[in-house]
Amino acid sequence: MFARACLIVLIALGIGSCIDGHEEIWIGANGSGRAKFRYEFPASALGWYGGEAAIRRELDALITKNDDLEFLSYTLGRNDDRIILHINAGFDSPWDLTRFSTDWATTSDETKSAASPFAGENSLELRGRFIRVHRIMDWSKALPGAAFVPASRWQGHKLITKVHLPLPAAESNATRSENGGRTLIWETAVAEAIRQPIDIRFTAPVPLRNFLTPVLILVAAIVAVIFFVVYRTRRNRRLAS
Repeated sequence: MFARACLIVLIALGIGSCIDGHEEIWIGANGSGRAKFRYEFPASALGWYGGEAAIRRELDALITKNDDLEFLSYTLGRNDDRIILHINAGFDSPWDLTRFSTDWATTSDETKSAASPFAGENSLELRGRFIRVHRIMDWSKALPGAAFVPASRWQGHKLITKVHLPLPAAESNATRSENGGRTLIWETAVAEAIRQPIDIRFTAPVPLRNFLTPVLILVAAIVAVIFFVVYRTRRNRRLAS
C-alpha cells in the first residue's frame, strides 16, 4: 500500500501536462452512426496503466470483442510528453455503442481497465418514442495523484463531448446546443472533472418512421392472421355443408 501511494505521488510530481479529451458522436435517422474519440494524457502516467504495451493489448482485445461493429480502429502515439489516443467506431444502433463503451471499461477478465474512467458508466433505454441516455465518467481515476497536481496545470484543459442527433433533443443537461437542438455539447474543465464525476444526460425522440415500422409490421401480421382464420373458418363451413 505504501509503495502504491509513493508511485501515485511520483507520477503526479512528474506530470508536465494534463488530460484533454474530445468526443464526437453522429447518430443517423435509422439509428446507425459513427463516433470519434481523441484523448491526450501525460506520458508519465503510462507506468500506472502498465505501459504502452498494456494499453495496446487492451485496445486490441476491445477490437476483437466488438467485431460486430461496422468498424473499429485506434492509433496510439506520442507527442513530446503527451500520449495521444484516437479511436474511431461505426455502429448500426446506439445500443451497439453502449455495449462498446461497457466492453471498453472491462476489456480484461471483467476487471476495470485503464480506459474505464474515459468510457464511464453508460445506460440507454427506450421509453415510448424517446430514447434516454445517461453517462457518468469519473476522471479523478484517470490521473493518479490528481490531488498533488498544482491547480495552475489544470488551466485550459477540458473534455468536450458532442452528440449529433437526427431530431432535436427533448431534454438534456448539455452546456449548450446548436443546429436547432440537434447538436448537444458538453464542456467540462479538468479542474472540475477531478472534483466530481462528469454527468451527461439527454432524451431524444426516435424518428417517426423508425418507430412506426415495427408497429406497422406487427399490425400487418395481426391482420394476416385474422384474414387466414376467417378464410379457414368460412372454407370449413362450406366443406361441412
